[in-house]
Amino acid sequence: EDCDDNDSSVNPEASEFCDGIDNNCDGQVDEGVSTEYFADVDGDGFGDDDNKLIACQPPENYIIVGNDCDDTSHVSYPGAQELCDGLDNDCDGDVDEFLLDGMHLDLDGDGYGDPNRPIESCADDLSKYVQNSLDCDDTNPEIYFDAVEICDELDNDCDGAIDEPGSGSQIWYGDSDGDGFGDQLVPMSACSQPMGFVDNALDCDDSNAEQNPEAPEYCNSQDDDCDGYVDEDPVDPITFYQDADNDGFGGGSTLESCLQPVGFVANSLDCDDTTASISPNAPEICNQVDNNCNGIADDNALGAATYYIDVDGDGYGDPYQSSQSCSALVGYVLNGLDCDDVDATQNPLGVESCNFEDDNCNGQIDDNAVDADIWYIDSDGDGYGSLASWTPSCTQPQGYVDNIDDCNDGDAGHNPDSTEVCNGQDDNCNNQIDEGVTLYPWYFDDDGDGFGDPWVVVDACSQPTGMIADNQDCNDSDASINPSADELCDDGIDNNCDGNFDDETSIDAYVGYLDVDGDGYGGGPLESSCDNIYYSINTDCDDSDAGISPSAQEVCDGVDNDCDGNADSAGLCPCNFESYNGTNYLFCTNNRTWSVAKGECAQLGYHLVTIDDAAEDAWLDSRINTYSTGRWWIGYNDQTVEGYWDWDGPFSSYTNWGPGEPSNSNGNEDCGVLNQFGTNGEWHDIFCNSSLYFVCEANP
Repeated sequence: EDCDDNDSSVNPEASEFCDGIDNNCDGQVDEGVSTEYFADVDGDGFGDDDNKLIACQPPENYIIVGNDCDDTSHVSYPGAQELCDGLDNDCDGDVDEFLLDGMHLDLDGDGYGDPNRPIESCADDLSKYVQNSLDCDDTNPEIYFDAVEICDELDNDCDGAIDEPGSGSQIWYGDSDGDGFGDQLVPMSACSQPMGFVDNALDCDDSNAEQNPEAPEYCNSQDDDCDGYVDEDPVDPITFYQDADNDGFGGGSTLESCLQPVGFVANSLDCDDTTASISPNAPEICNQVDNNCNGIADDNALGAATYYIDVDGDGYGDPYQSSQSCSALVGYVLNGLDCDDVDATQNPLGVESCNFEDDNCNGQIDDNAVDADIWYIDSDGDGYGSLASWTPSCTQPQGYVDNIDDCNDGDAGHNPDSTEVCNGQDDNCNNQIDEGVTLYPWYFDDDGDGFGDPWVVVDACSQPTGMIADNQDCNDSDASINPSADELCDDGIDNNCDGNFDDETSIDAYVGYLDVDGDGYGGGPLESSCDNIYYSINTDCDDSDAGISPSAQEVCDGVDNDCDGNADSAGLCPCNFESYNGTNYLFCTNNRTWSVAKGECAQLGYHLVTIDDAAEDAWLDSRINTYSTGRWWIGYNDQTVEGYWDWDGPFSSYTNWGPGEPSNSNGNEDCGVLNQFGTNGEWHDIFCNSSLYFVCEANP
């Protein structure tokens, strides 16, 4: 089909030319005959791939070659030489590559670079950099790789060693014990004597200042004078005594040595070195010989008995008056068990009683007396005891009481006089725990989100572990679901536990105004839901009526039809239109009965005026006087029930009757009027079939 019947060169069988015309009528222009061109702003022979066009002829500053990585710089294009300028000159994706490798700062100018300060960019002063990192101190030009090492406590040649041999240093030896003699195992090379070092290695024990070549030799099994010998010619030899009877005690000739010679001992305590049975360790026996060398024969001898004096003759002796004898003594007994040898009733067989004396000689007074009281431990000192420990005593022991009424003797706050408090314990010892204290409901918070499970409640006076006072969690197994969580749309979960899911409270809900009446305008209150059904702005002033919208035509009906904020603007209604305090009024100067006036107001969407307060009353009185000083109907009447006055429109409790009004003259004055006798706004009742002007008020 011909696409241009005015041009014979244009038809389906024609050849396509590069002329901006669809020559062959295939719906495309210059297809197959045009060329792709790239902008070359910097004139470097390579075009910008992002700035291209299709044309029949090359436009100015366009070329057929692309691939330029920076069409604002003529030194950046594929194949260009990389320069140290912060640009990708050769368009390979790297900037200044390989130009700075191995270069380090040479601050001291010794030709060797600081390994910790490599060059960072081409902006640095290249004259201060060298192609190595061999300097170990770039602040000192005398220190660098291969410098001559000298004895100055510095690593001059950067080999990691300081003042190594050949630099003029000397070998010194550690002197740990400070005795002036060094340890050959602790050498150090240094230019001068280091602290704690000496110039010799003659010490044989550098941990002991008492052992060195100048020390005296002692009997201590050590080489004190470092001569290689132990205990030779000691200054403290030991004197040993001959032990001829070999009983461990000497009494013969002497010998000095560090070590005990055979047949000698270090004491001279034997009183008879010819008999081994006589020595300080020998037992004394009844043989009239001093066997134990204490200077007394048969003293406390084996076989001898200890006899104790028995003054009171009760068969028990005084332990403080005794005598050893190999034979019995008159007035003595073989025991010293009496504690009062002048009282025959006090002895180990005596009966203990409460008398402040030790009757049974067991070393204690009145213990377990036959007439003693029982006392119970009071560990917490609260005046109440327990069965944990008890003791009989003639007097009250310290820390004991005469009762066992304490239920926790380790806490003075627990006893029968204590007040029960909430602590999981029996404070007042009545065998009940936390009785009478206020209990509170607690709920498990398994997911730890601060909101509890309402279905699992425990009443307790204090908070149990793992429970809280809140019970608003609707899913206690998921910490992301709780009353403080944000509701989300389209997840089927009640995220915030308000009983609804995917509702208007969702943080990702759609927000706007519904078009209930379908007039194409949103109105009513701002709403939200998970459905995208809203208008973004509220322009419909009555979304229940499709005839009311910003595009509707305003008519006189007491309604703001076009939603411009005004109902029945001037010129639309058959009566005089005025507004007061946001309300529209019609002042009708046609004489009508009260009922007819009411009907005509209603036909226009109005009602006979309701007066709400003195201000409105005064305004109405002032306005009607501009139209007529005659009487005007208002909506107040008692036609339904005599004496019960009501309004044609909304109810109001305000009244402004004139003196003596309402009078109901002749029994048929049931309708209210303004301006009966003047212009002061007072009301009067008259016959409803009178023909008067009237005031209409727009319905709310």
